Parts: sequence; C-alpha cells; structure tokens
Amino acid sequence: MPKDLISRDSVTGRQKVVKSVTVSTGAGDASKIVELDGAGKIDKSALPTTVAGGTAAQSGKVPELNGAGKIDLSLLPDNVGPESMIVVAGEALSANNIVAIDGTGKAVKAVSTNIAKMAVGYVKTAVANGANAEVFFGNINAGYAGLTPGQPVYLSQNAGDPKSTVPVAGTDTFAQIVGTAVSNSAILFEVAGIIEL
Repeated sequence: MPKDLISRDSVTGRQKVVKSVTVSTGAGDASKIVELDGAGKIDKSALPTTVAGGTAAQSGKVPELNGAGKIDLSLLPDNVGPESMIVVAGEALSANNIVAIDGTGKAVKAVSTNIAKMAVGYVKTAVANGANAEVFFGNINAGYAGLTPGQPVYLSQNAGDPKSTVPVAGTDTFAQIVGTAVSNSAILFEVAGIIEL
C-alpha cells in the first residue's frame, strides 16, 4: 500500500508529501519512490525490462523470461546458444529429419545412398517445401525410436532417418555416423565424415 513520505522540493527547497508506488504506470510516476509489494519484491513495471534484444534500444534493460519461461536467444551474446542456421527447405521435411544441404543451398533429407546428401544436421519441426527451416548442427535431439543407448547412430538408407545398425555395402553407398544414442529415442548429434562402402 502506498505510503506518505516527506521529501524536499528541488526547486523551492520546501518540504512536501509524496506517495510511494508499488506499480509504475509509466512517465506519470517519474521521480516517485518505489515501494516493495506485498511479497517483498519490486514489481516488474518499475523496471526497464525487455523480452527480446539485439538493438541499442534494449541497452541497459533487465532481461525478462518470454512466454515459454525461457530467455530469448536474442538477449544472449553473439555465438552463444544453439548452433543453427535458417535454410530454405528443398523438400517437405518432417520433425527430427536428418538433413543435408544440397548444391543450391537448400535443406533436404540426408540419405546414405546418395553421396550428394551427406548429413550436416537436423530439423526439430516439420517444414513445408520452400519454407524456412531451422537446421541444428549439434546438441541433443529426441523424437526417434529403437536406438541403442551408448552406441553410434548412423545415417540411414531411408531418407532423413537415423539407424543403429552398421551400414553395409549394397544397401548403403557410404557410412556416416551422425552421433551417439543417449537413450532409445535421443541422439547427441556429432556428425562425422563419410566412409565410402
């Protein structure tokens, strides 16, 4: 609850009564004294917060969690966060597809039967042909099935899929490890070079 406080007017030098505020309504509350709320905290309306960053206008502001309860990546320094890149999809991609970058710079499903479609990363969400896809180049991704924890995971002859079995000549054109299974449904992605079979 706002309290009456005695203050000295900077122009007249006289004492005056001012009220403290627990919630700020903006410029109209300029020069008022902030009071802690009933929980003993400062209301965020009294702070210069921002949910997203990346411009000089956010300089000096306090980071605020976004609607998902996370810090927006734009508030982090450059080169901090997931290693990813926005790439146009060269075909429809399903969530968790392992992808290659084709000769035109588009994301396509990687497959162990076409040397031009070596794995470079994965997508987390489905993407329509011609739409922007966020391709991730490392970290853990879940959403798979039938993996053997602790064992290498290879690029499959089924476009966009991983497999736990060792590639064989005749079925696969090349062998490529895309990471290590950390559970039966998750891969720690560390894409390796290829071995032609």
